[in-house]
Amino acid sequence: MSNLFDCCRKGSSMRVFIGIKPDKKALLFIQKIMKAVQLQGITGNYTEINNVHLTLLFLGEVTDYAPIKSVMDAINHQKFSICVKKVLRFKDMIILEIEQTKELIELQEKLLFALAKQGYKVEKRSFYPHITLIREVKEDIEINTNICSEVKSYELYASQRRSGKINYSVVYKKMLGCEDCG
Repeated sequence: MSNLFDCCRKGSSMRVFIGIKPDKKALLFIQKIMKAVQLQGITGNYTEINNVHLTLLFLGEVTDYAPIKSVMDAINHQKFSICVKKVLRFKDMIILEIEQTKELIELQEKLLFALAKQGYKVEKRSFYPHITLIREVKEDIEINTNICSEVKSYELYASQRRSGKINYSVVYKKMLGCEDCG
């Protein structure tokens, strides 16, 4: 993490977003879903299991993480759960559609308003909570499911391309449920 932080301190930019990583139990279940979908012959660009996340806010190219980290530190929010309603095709992707709970929407809105106030260009479109499993898909699919994940933190991620593959690295982690967790 320090190499990424140092990189942005020197003035170069990185693509960043704030997201939630599902807990280990949910990730195992998601991995099983991805294998089952692959066995059904669904082709496309599958997300690496280590890159699976729910994006709260995409920020784009950023040269300094410190203001984002300060905003994250200033937001207090309780732990909560996210639950997947179904696996479905959305545009050219297979996604996990996430239930829009009050706690999830509140966290996303707190981040959106605080970062917009700091001058960040934030997306104007409505928040549609989902986890992308596969990109560049032509086949349709819709499966009802019930996967829940406890959310104890959210993270600031940097997106880098290494050896032709996208890799998401956690730059900063904000714990939920307490004011002094850092």
